Order: sequence, then C-alpha cells, then structure tokens
Amino acid sequence: MKITVITSNEELANKFIYLIPESHECYLITEIPIWDEIEQYGPDLILSIHCKTIFPSRIVNNFRCVNVHPGLLPNGRGWYTHVHAIAEGKPTGATIHLMTEIVDKGEIICQSEVPVHTSDTSLTVYDRIIAKELELFKNNIDIILGGEGKYYSKKDFDKLCQIDMEHVGTMRQHIDLLRSLTHGDYNNAYFISEGKKIHVKIVLT
Repeated sequence: MKITVITSNEELANKFIYLIPESHECYLITEIPIWDEIEQYGPDLILSIHCKTIFPSRIVNNFRCVNVHPGLLPNGRGWYTHVHAIAEGKPTGATIHLMTEIVDKGEIICQSEVPVHTSDTSLTVYDRIIAKELELFKNNIDIILGGEGKYYSKKDFDKLCQIDMEHVGTMRQHIDLLRSLTHGDYNNAYFISEGKKIHVKIVLT
C-alpha cells in the first residue's frame, strides 16, 4: 500500500509513520504539496497530519484522504480549536476523519475528548491532544488504512473463554480478561481441571 503523509510538523508526522506497518510504503511531504506529482504517484491513502494546507477538491474526491485533527468535530473545526475551547469553557480532544471538499466535515473514523484542567495552558492541553491522536491512530490503524476493522467471530469468543492456566502476563491483563467475561449469571470464563470445566468469575467491590 502506498501512503503519502502531508504535514507541517515533520517530527510529529514521523511518530505516526512509526505506527504504520513496515509493509506499507510511506512518502513524507513537509513542503507545500505539488498536487500534480501526488496524482502521478497515485497513493492508496493520503494522510494529513497537522497540515496547514487545504486540499483541492480533485484530491479529496479521487483519493482516500484522512485527516488527524486536534479538535472535537463537528464543533471544533478549523484552526487552534483547543485555544477556543479553553477560552470558551468547551470540550476539546482529537478526531481522525475522512476528508471532503468542506474543511473538517468528513465522516468521523474515531475521536476522543481530553480533559482540560484549570491549571492547564494551551501547551499542556495541546500535548494531551497529540498523545490522544497517537493513541487513536494506533488503536484504529486497520480502519484508517482502509480496512473494515477487526471482526470477532463466535469462535474468537469461545477461545477467549477457555483460560490458559500457563499464560504469563500482568495482573492487570488477567483481571481485565476476567472482567470482560463476567456477565451476570452467565458462565463464560473457565479452565479445565481433571477433565472438568471449572468456571471463574470476578467480583469487584
């Protein structure tokens, strides 16, 4: 897959590129894009990472273009949206969305609000937003790259239910697994002992 990354912040863009599997070919542009060259290159995906250039309609209409936006869409459109959010006491966060001819109006792929504290400045909120953008990008990389997201089958659930007693992991991982499988009166999680199923639940108080 050929990916063109367009950015006004090379250091930040490289953090996103690092999250893209090495099997994909990434081409980074940090200057004002020459759209004719991009069209000739024919990328499968164009990523806008904090890019200050508005894409022409022929690009967004003919290529899959995804924007990483430091704001909560649909309300936080445009420039320096976190600054306005702080000044107006409104929520802010990070959004990754498909691009259209109208700036910051495309279909939202994923987004998340970030907290704003009374001790925050524009910089501390912005840093928090960037961290959230990277988290969203990492957790939704398959959809962002044009996939349909991960599909979990009934077999996947059944496999999850049978606990591997030899599995090595953190206490958090083990508790999270048991939390995910504890559902009221249902007996989901189990392990095999002497040929019998021993069901396990967790009680959180």
